[in-house]
Amino acid sequence: MVDLDTLRARVRRLERADRAVLATRRLDVLPLDRALPWGGLPLGCLHHIADGSPVAPGGGRLCAGGAATAFAALMAARLATTDPARTRGVARPRPVVWCVLAGSPDDSLYGPGLAPLGLTPGRLLVVRAPTPAAVAWAMEEAARCPDVGAVVGQIPGALPTVAGRRLALAAEAGGGGAVLLRPAQAPAERIPGATTRWRAAPAPSAPTPWGEPGPPRWRLALEHCRNGRPHDWMVEWNHDTGHLDLAADLPDRPADTDAARAPRRSA
Repeated sequence: MVDLDTLRARVRRLERADRAVLATRRLDVLPLDRALPWGGLPLGCLHHIADGSPVAPGGGRLCAGGAATAFAALMAARLATTDPARTRGVARPRPVVWCVLAGSPDDSLYGPGLAPLGLTPGRLLVVRAPTPAAVAWAMEEAARCPDVGAVVGQIPGALPTVAGRRLALAAEAGGGGAVLLRPAQAPAERIPGATTRWRAAPAPSAPTPWGEPGPPRWRLALEHCRNGRPHDWMVEWNHDTGHLDLAADLPDRPADTDAARAPRRSA
C-alpha cells in the first residue's frame, strides 16, 4: 500500500516531467497539436475531457453527451496507435478499454458510431463495473497494463481527489494513455494529476446547398495544459478522411479563460 505522501511525491515528479522525454501521438489537427507543448498528446499521462453540453433544468441524466464521447473515442484511438517509426513503418492499432457504470446512461456505447473515429469492434473492450469505485479501479488496472493502448473511463458523481492521482500514476506505469470523461452535470473540477483538461460541446453544423445538415461540428476548448495556455477551436468531422478539420469560418484562437470554461449552447 502506497501512503499519501509517497503518492503526492510521485505525482509531483510526473508533473515535472520534461517535455522532451514524453512520447506523443498526434491528434492530426495541426492547430490542436501545435497548442500542445509536446506537439501532440503525451503518452503515459491522464487526460481529462469535460462535457460542455447544455444542462437541462433539473440536471437531467448524469451522462456524457455525443460530442464529448466522440472526442474521447478519437483521443483514445490516437493514443492507442503505435508510432510507425517503431513498428516498421506501419501504424498498428492497440486495444482500448472503455470503463462504464453498469446500467447507467453511459452504458450504451454505439459501435457503428465509434468505428469511424478509429475504435473498431476488434480493438475495443467495454468493462461494465457495478459501482463508481469499481469503474475507477478497472480504469487503474487497465491503464497499468502495458498491453493496453489506452483506457477511457466514465465515472459519474463526485470523484475522490486521490483517484485522479492514482490514474495518472497508473498511466505512467503502463505507458499508454488514460482518458477520464466527465458529464456536464459533474461539478466544475480540476482533476489532480491530469496533464491536459479539455471541454467538448456540440455546435451547429454549417448549412449545405441542398438544405440538409452538414458534417458534425464540435467546439473544443483546451482549458488546462502543463506549460501551455488555453485555446478554443471550432472543428468539423470529415467523413471522407476520417479526421477532424478546423472549421473554415472560425480560425483557432487563444481562449478567454472564463469563456472556455463555460459550456457553449448549440442552436
